[in-house]
Amino acid sequence: MGRAWGSEVQSREEKFELKRQAVLRTAAALFRSKGVENTALSDVADALNISKPTIYYYFRSKDDVLLALIEEAVAQFADAEAHAEDYPLAPGVSNVARMERFLRRSMRILFDEIGTSFPTWLPHLLDGDKRAQLVAIGKPVDETAEKILRDGIADGSFAPSNVTATYRFVIGALRYIPVWQNEHGFTPAEITEEFVAFVMRSVRP
Repeated sequence: MGRAWGSEVQSREEKFELKRQAVLRTAAALFRSKGVENTALSDVADALNISKPTIYYYFRSKDDVLLALIEEAVAQFADAEAHAEDYPLAPGVSNVARMERFLRRSMRILFDEIGTSFPTWLPHLLDGDKRAQLVAIGKPVDETAEKILRDGIADGSFAPSNVTATYRFVIGALRYIPVWQNEHGFTPAEITEEFVAFVMRSVRP
């Protein structure tokens, strides 16, 4: 039996996801403009002209909103078909090219409407259980970068280094780029080129 009303009317699940995405994107915009600490779920509800209890139908807490934003960013990062030109694990690509792709993909996601909210908060804003969830969500991205670095060191493409420390230096710099980028008048494209060049100079022999 087919769906009632066919495909002309959205299903309950489709309506739920559309509204959930509206909450996510509104929250991301508020986090970016006001900071996570200064944004409450009631602010998100007010921006959407809905009641605060309605928000709880989609997210139980602000922490859950933050984790959902990270999940969406990681899903974008792992999507091999979306922006295939910067997918870092494409077959037949050198480790140097993989690292450049990793950086460009990270920067592209960082500058989208969800990614730019990340620098306004830090993991210490989450409690222990939520912080552990954050680490688990981001683990595939961390493992990708560290594998590229290890493989590049092994084949001589990169200088020997402490892989975890090197990656943390890079990710720490990434996190704060949107905080100062607008203040100095750089476009996303300009800062991406400078950042990629800076990191590659740092890791090459």
